[in-house]
Amino acid sequence: AMPHGGTFCIWANLDNGASYPMLMTFNAGNYWELRYNINEGKPDFLWNWPTPSEATSTTAVTFGRWYHICGTAVSGVTTLYVNGVQVAQRTIGGTYAAPTALEIGARQGTHGLPFPGKLNNARVYNRALNQNEVFRLYTEPFAGIASPKLRIRSQVAAEAAGAVVK
Repeated sequence: AMPHGGTFCIWANLDNGASYPMLMTFNAGNYWELRYNINEGKPDFLWNWPTPSEATSTTAVTFGRWYHICGTAVSGVTTLYVNGVQVAQRTIGGTYAAPTALEIGARQGTHGLPFPGKLNNARVYNRALNQNEVFRLYTEPFAGIASPKLRIRSQVAAEAAGAVVK
């Protein structure tokens, strides 16, 4: 269980403008989606309980570039970070519920809305990281911040500007 919220981070490099490509999705009766809102070309963190509430970046992404995308959730608030900087925050309805199923690169359960591009260094934490911790994950992608509940890391180097990959 994640009684103190959660953090969901991944490096993503989007190849093209597919319909709502999923980065990480979670199902807990209610659901979370860390994705691109392709209608606007912007990263997006969706909480859907009891009604959809999206924290959407104000800046569109450039295809073919690496971005570090993180969503944090605590009862009442979702926050979206892009490249270590807070870009959106929303008050949410309902109570935070820990994910029970996770899918990376597609919608959980249906495997729909696949991600057209590359994903790297996915992490799930059982608490909401603060802005300094999220920024450190961006500048030091393999930093040992706390112990993630889940960590998937490939040896493919993140090509993001400013990223130091060890």
